[in-house]
Amino acid sequence: MIQLGLVVVVIIILILYLKSRPEKEPSSELELKADLLEREVMRLLEEVKKKSTPIKMKRLEIEIQRFQKARRLDELLGKAEREKDPQNAIDYYLEAFSFIKKNNFELERKQEIEEKIKILQQSPPTRISSGKR
Repeated sequence: MIQLGLVVVVIIILILYLKSRPEKEPSSELELKADLLEREVMRLLEEVKKKSTPIKMKRLEIEIQRFQKARRLDELLGKAEREKDPQNAIDYYLEAFSFIKKNNFELERKQEIEEKIKILQQSPPTRISSGKR
């Protein structure tokens, strides 16, 4: 009977210890921002599910559109970063620049794209030679 009591006491102490431990700190700024975004999105979705109002539905539609635009812009910028040929990279950056202006989206990134285009324009053109001579 004493052994059973000791086991119960140890389990209770273990549970209290695990609850009192501080949560693991995010190891990077990226994880911290990702956690914040996740909490905010989950809170918005819970609010919409609990009580769907026209205002909340409109907010949800706006956020979905923003995510879709952000993914498209990231796709264009990713292609530009991976492109080996400077002229093709410039074309992708110009497409991203046009996308930003057309959609009035992430206007603060225009300057960044303009700088990358200028750098690529100043780089010497690379010639790809064919194997035939």
